[in-house]
Amino acid sequence: FYKIADRDARVACFRAYNDTLAEWIQASPNRLIPVGVVPVMDVDDGVAEVERLAGLGFRALTVPTYPDVYGLEPYWGERYRSLWRAFSEHGIPISLHTATTKGLQATWDADPTPAKAVFQSLPPIHMAELISGWILTGILPDNPDLHVVLVESGIGWIAYYLERLD
Repeated sequence: FYKIADRDARVACFRAYNDTLAEWIQASPNRLIPVGVVPVMDVDDGVAEVERLAGLGFRALTVPTYPDVYGLEPYWGERYRSLWRAFSEHGIPISLHTATTKGLQATWDADPTPAKAVFQSLPPIHMAELISGWILTGILPDNPDLHVVLVESGIGWIAYYLERLD
């Protein structure tokens, strides 16, 4: 949905997808924890969707892992402050899934067969790069109640990366 240019169509797609998840939650709200998808092209739309989904009982939401892939500015930009505040105020973690960076996408596009192996080996390195943007640019220090979840990235890299941060 992030590539849909028409704002109204884009927002409608996000809402429809999230509404479907909200219906699904009702089958077993104590067991099912779907991750809603938040638009970020227009931050006001993103804040409104976080508010709406919090009211529907969502306990995890996601944004694009790498905003530059969609031509968006980095998340440490001023324009996103109200969005991170909305996540914080509702106690909803941002779930970031392993994803393709612009550089890795070029490898994938060249030939997805060998690129799949390359891609599968790199999530820990990309997640270290990713979390550095959240920590070192001030997003997490400025929003102490904001929680970020890194999905499918393993944990072996964390000790190494903590040493690098030090």
